[in-house]
Order: sequence, then structure tokens, then C-alpha cells
Amino acid sequence: MDSVPVASEKTVRVGPFVNLARLMRSLGCAPEPVFEATGFHISEFADPDHRINFLQASQLLKRCVEITGCDHLGVILGEQSCPSHLGIAGFILKTAPTVEVALQSLVHNLDLHDTGGIASLDVGPDFTSLKYSLHLPETVAREQIYDLSAAMMYQILRMICGKNWRASSISIERRKPGDIAPYRRFFATQLYFDATESA
Repeated sequence: MDSVPVASEKTVRVGPFVNLARLMRSLGCAPEPVFEATGFHISEFADPDHRINFLQASQLLKRCVEITGCDHLGVILGEQSCPSHLGIAGFILKTAPTVEVALQSLVHNLDLHDTGGIASLDVGPDFTSLKYSLHLPETVAREQIYDLSAAMMYQILRMICGKNWRASSISIERRKPGDIAPYRRFFATQLYFDATESA
């Protein structure tokens, strides 16, 4: 019997997508046909702990952007997220004694939430950089996933460091969007698009 390709086994918890149907409606689009066109039933997105295929989820995001015409959909979705959407990985963050330990725990436990991407942490004397990278070449809607992950990381750091915390800069591995106002409003810091990494 042939083995199942590794990529098909990669999954992600529904957590970050629980608001996707509501977001679609707010943008004037019916979510049900879009979900069904990518092989999902909208009821699958009610339970944040439910796991879905990572590549299939990327197809859903791609279709949502095509239907809504919203090139910053990932940022909006990430803005509506919270650490609890990461499940156990998010819960562990809240119990960490320091920011560094919290971020290290996120890196080490992200696979409990997402096996389609990898988080990493660089700690230096003058800066700390939290990164997220995709490792499945078949992944589509990469820009939306990087937008979503950047916004979620920002939300996590605000929870840990306080709502007035600001990053020194944000780099996103995506082309510069036509409208950067939503990014400026949410991140409120120096933004670098067309980056070689999302951090």
C-alpha cells in the first residue's frame, strides 16, 4: 500500500478561522458556497479545537479573497483572533513566568495547533524576533497566511506585554498591498513588505 504524502497529513486547528464566516458576511458575501466549494461544511468551523487539512484551509482562504476582493482579509482575521484560538499552545502562554519563556513555549508547542508552518525565536542583546514560516510548497494564499500569522503574533505579544506594547518593526513575506492603511492601523509600527521572512 502506498504511503500518504506528508503534505496531506499537515493540519491546523480551526481556532483562527472561527470568525471567517462572520467576516465573509460583513464583507457582503455568503460564506456557505465558498466553504462548500473548497470541500468544507460551515459547521466544521464552530469548534475551535476541530482540526482541518492545512492545504485545504489555504485553498479556502484563497477563495475567500477572490470572492470578497479583500486583499487584507488575513489581517482582519488575525485582528479578531485571541491567544485562546491557539488551544493548548495559547493556554501555556498565559502561565509562563517571563515573556521569553512564553515565546519559547509558543515555538516549542506550535505543532499542537499548526503543523503546516514553523515558528522560531531569535533572542539577542538588543532585540527579539518572533518568526513564522511556511514549509509546504503546495500552500496557496501564502500572503493571507503570513498576514494572519503576523496579526496573531502581534495579538499574543500584546497579551503578554500589555495593550500599549508596540513592536519596533514588522516584516511580512508578501508583496506590498495596494492599500496598506489596514496594516498601519493595526500594527502601528514600521512595516516592511516584500520581506524574505515574516517576523
